[in-house]
Amino acid sequence: MSENSSPIHPAIRSLLDSVRLGEPRIHGGIGLWPVIATPRPEPAYITLVDAQAHELFSITEVSEGGSVPNLRVVNGTPHHIMLFDGEELKGAKQNRILNTTILIEAGTQLDVPVSCTEQGRWSYESHVFSPSGNVAYSQLRKSKSRAVSDSLEAKQGHASNQGQVWEEIAIRLTEL
Repeated sequence: MSENSSPIHPAIRSLLDSVRLGEPRIHGGIGLWPVIATPRPEPAYITLVDAQAHELFSITEVSEGGSVPNLRVVNGTPHHIMLFDGEELKGAKQNRILNTTILIEAGTQLDVPVSCTEQGRWSYESHVFSPSGNVAYSQLRKSKSRAVSDSLEAKQGHASNQGQVWEEIAIRLTEL
């Protein structure tokens, strides 16, 4: 089977190719072989903050009118970009957090699932999003993740319960 027709994703194939078995440790009839990974100088992806430095990368509303639960990511860079669950994006019509961790392949465009963290505003602050530097706190991520999991189980995608997200944020703001 040629490398291009392999059923194993290239990123996994690369990882498997970078490991080797160490010397076995045998004691009392049980053997253990350590699996040693060759250190990689760089990960196979860059993060949102690094991606923002590239002109060929952008996160925008899916259309001029926008859509609360989705944003459009355009990755025209030669790098895969990892977006992490709970990262907050600021700008456009309202700030959002990512509903899941997702790898955006180099040279692709993808609509990604998000939740709004800014109840009430629905007007352009900018036409592109940028990282806010914030990540959703643990209780918000837990609540959101439970709703996303339920949505996936019901085969309705990575949707959160937006009302629940706003409620959780309101509770947190009263605690501060």
